[in-house]
Amino acid sequence: MEVKRGRPTKNPKQSKISVRIDAECEAILNQYCQETGKDRADAVRDGIRRLKKRRPRSGRKENEHE
Repeated sequence: MEVKRGRPTKNPKQSKISVRIDAECEAILNQYCQETGKDRADAVRDGIRRLKKRRPRSGRKENEHE
């Protein structure tokens, strides 16, 4: 039987992702973390939650902003 380590949590994080970001995105992320006192993982989770709240604009293509 595997012994669990660390603090128990009511919201375990089971999925892990890894992404590469450019220097501009890293600077934005670091500034956000410094201003809010959040760590990078929590800041990224905030960004993902904001995507859920965002309303898509009608007639706009998905990659149009790039």
